[in-house]
Amino acid sequence: MSSSRTDVLDPPAAEEFPRWLTLREASFLTGLDEASLRVLVASGRVGCDRSLSRKLGDGYLLLPSKDLREAGLLPADPETSHEEAAPELVVAVEETIAVEPPVYPVVERQRTWPRAVRRGVIGGLLTFLVIASFLPLLHGSQTFAVNSGQMAPAIRAGDLVLDRAIPAADVRVGDAVTLVDQAAGTARTTRVRTIERVGTYLRLEVRADREANMESVAVPFAGSIDRVDGRIMGIGGPLSRVPGHLERHASLVLPGLALLIALVTWAIARRRRAA
Repeated sequence: MSSSRTDVLDPPAAEEFPRWLTLREASFLTGLDEASLRVLVASGRVGCDRSLSRKLGDGYLLLPSKDLREAGLLPADPETSHEEAAPELVVAVEETIAVEPPVYPVVERQRTWPRAVRRGVIGGLLTFLVIASFLPLLHGSQTFAVNSGQMAPAIRAGDLVLDRAIPAADVRVGDAVTLVDQAAGTARTTRVRTIERVGTYLRLEVRADREANMESVAVPFAGSIDRVDGRIMGIGGPLSRVPGHLERHASLVLPGLALLIALVTWAIARRRRAA
């Protein structure tokens, strides 16, 4: 006949505990789960050493056995069992959780309004940019870059002027016009000072706002002349540096650039929202 015996081992006496216990060892000896022990560490009732947990994981968080005895979690003498100290810890954990303030929802609500306003402003600016880029094309304008400051301050160097061809008979004194030299492939913007009809031609005396000398130009009376109807500041200079007189086709280039900028901005915003 055989018999079996189960030996129940008592927890080690207080003097047999090592100076430091891992989180898992402390959980086994105190009868508490690891989450409750972390709450005690966060409240400052029990100290800790994170030198091992940073490398090996949270289960290797080191807790001093002295602090656990002072908190009543480990027996102070060999006759005291760890089960008697456990009920006191449950009360302490409940009190610690109850006083935590819910601060995160408030922070999220404060950030929502400025972000929505910023998106609305950017969207409005992009919409205005796209609509404005189509105006020269819809107006039937021809564009020329101004590379000198002779017409300042009305028209500055680097501006892009929007010209519309009108009958030569409709030109008036004070109009800003663009004279194109087809042979040289150049264009310059100036202002009409006097008008005189000579036979089938109009003789125009022109002079830029900052020039001192007058110049005489003959234009067929039945022909046309490019009158400046508007300008776009600052983009004539960069476009004039592109080979092929790109500035003269800006009415087609500007809508394409505006749509490209809008699409890139929309794609970046969508990716950030998805992240």
